[in-house]
Amino acid sequence: MPYVVVGISAMPGIKQDFLDLVPRDVSAALRDFRAGRLNLLVATSVLEEGIDVPACNLVICMDKPANLKSFIQRRGRARMNSSSLYIFTEDTDASSYVTEWQKLELEMKLRCKRNCYYLYKRANK
Repeated sequence: MPYVVVGISAMPGIKQDFLDLVPRDVSAALRDFRAGRLNLLVATSVLEEGIDVPACNLVICMDKPANLKSFIQRRGRARMNSSSLYIFTEDTDASSYVTEWQKLELEMKLRCKRNCYYLYKRANK
């Protein structure tokens, strides 16, 4: 029997915590996916942040990420070496967003690496 994961409303006054709205089937679906008993998980952007989902070999997004953070979280789901991320969008110029996000992500990684190196050197003086 398939599981169903329903997204969260962004309406003011509605509970925003995913776990406040999780039906019992969702917990079972995530548990089975983590354990490898399920090999397909279809979800809204609700799984983009704050839910522990293992790395996937294929992530398909049906809309453009709202910002860099959203892009990184989506791409982070496809972090296996042989994984792929596909973003479908109505925007005919979406590739420019992705290129810009990739550049910003690389810059963020380089800054993090430099900061970690600096902290390591400082701690080992």
